[in-house]
Amino acid sequence: MSFRHIRAIAIKEINHIWRDRATLILVLVTPTALLFLMAYALTVELQHVPIAVLDYGRSATSRAFIQQITAG
Repeated sequence: MSFRHIRAIAIKEINHIWRDRATLILVLVTPTALLFLMAYALTVELQHVPIAVLDYGRSATSRAFIQQITAG
């Protein structure tokens, strides 16, 4: 398929979207809504998540590491 054919199809589709109001609204609203939804989903902070730590090393370093993890 040549570039002219692809360009003609793209222009036809753009004209179709501009004429059909429902499609135009869908094309504009859906990405905008998803943008806000994903931005909210990625900025939610986790707080007070229960964790379990099994310290096989029982060294001062491992205890200090566990203390740092559980302190925050």
